[in-house]
Amino acid sequence: MSKLKTALRICLCVISKIYMRLRFRSKKLNKWHISATYHCRPYKKKIVDLVNTINPDIVIEIGCGIGEICGRVNPNEVYGIDLDPEAIRVANIINNGPKYIVENPLVNKKSFNHFLSSLPYSKRKVFVAVNFLHTLNFALVKDFVLNVINTPNSYLIIDKYSRQEFCKKNRFNKFNHDCDKLFGNDNYIFMNKLDEVRDLILVNNKSI
Repeated sequence: MSKLKTALRICLCVISKIYMRLRFRSKKLNKWHISATYHCRPYKKKIVDLVNTINPDIVIEIGCGIGEICGRVNPNEVYGIDLDPEAIRVANIINNGPKYIVENPLVNKKSFNHFLSSLPYSKRKVFVAVNFLHTLNFALVKDFVLNVINTPNSYLIIDKYSRQEFCKKNRFNKFNHDCDKLFGNDNYIFMNKLDEVRDLILVNNKSI
């Protein structure tokens, strides 16, 4: 990245943080959404670009927060799902393109399964679940992943903290499960070093 692009990104990062702090002073909004804005986390743009390259008909972001990824993808039919009502409230203000749903798919499984079954079979779907699986045990991750990738004509994008040096605060607090056990040996693409703290995994449904 050129020095000019780096300087511009830093400026946009600072401006976006100031904007978020001034406009959303509510103590209910998780501070991470204020400090880790789209312009401060380059991986978010890379995920948006990847989604748009796949060229799906439908995008579903699980753990969408304030909608900084799902609010920037190309398809007209976009859903953002998050368990935090305050994050969804803010998402509807600053990234108001997607249809937002307040829900925890890991708890409200019946409702989430109903949502999955309502998606058109023939349409290409991309599920994004970045920063969503980090603290979950293998059984929960496996159940969630199978549920999503068994949806016909679908892709799943998740991130992975695979290098111990990137988990300085708590090395057990990041998603680092065995991908072969989760997805099968030939059903995913591992993208090394999405940024300085994470890798990316693209999983495709076998029916595609």
